[in-house]
This record gives sequence, C-alpha cells and structure tokens, in this order.
Amino acid sequence: MKRISLSKLAFLVITVASLLPFFDAVADDKTCVIKSDMAKVYITVWDDDSDGDRQGKIFEGWLESGERQTIKSQTGYIDFSYKLADDDRSYGDNFKTCSGGNTIRVP
Repeated sequence: MKRISLSKLAFLVITVASLLPFFDAVADDKTCVIKSDMAKVYITVWDDDSDGDRQGKIFEGWLESGERQTIKSQTGYIDFSYKLADDDRSYGDNFKTCSGGNTIRVP
C-alpha cells in the first residue's frame, strides 16, 4: 500500500480548507441586479424581511434605459417602487427575491 507523505497531506488539507469560505460566500450571496428595460426610471429599493415588511432603504436613483444597478440585500428580499418621470405617480410594492445575482427587470 502506498503512503502519502505528511507534507502532501498537509498541503491537500490546507488547499481544501482555503476554498470553504468561498463556497459559503456564494451560498449566502444576497445580491441582485435591477435593470431598466424600456425607459429611464426612478427607482427606490428597500430591504424586506420574510414577512414583507420594509426595512432600510438600500438604493434610490435614476436608471437610464438598459442601465443596471447591483443591489446588496441584507435579507435576500427587496421591495421596490419606480416612476417614469418626476411628476409621475410611483408604482410600488414590487416584492422580489434578491439572491445569486438574479436580474429584476423594471419597465
């Protein structure tokens, strides 16, 4: 039976252990991308808890047509509203999951 030297075994263990935090980070990734599809839009994004209750505001601003904004959520759930002009009414209560870099398209 062939034996593995202690130094080779230590190298293998250290290499595998160094990759574990990377896999945790990917599994806990609570990011998504808001994309303006057809028009310039003003977007406001809040974190939501799992019951749909708004938490803190995490983004507010204009996105040009085709522009993307990466959102980092604390909870993995977001609520957003948007409007197409300064004097337009706001279209709100849009609840979405924010995880794994998913894209959320806004009109």
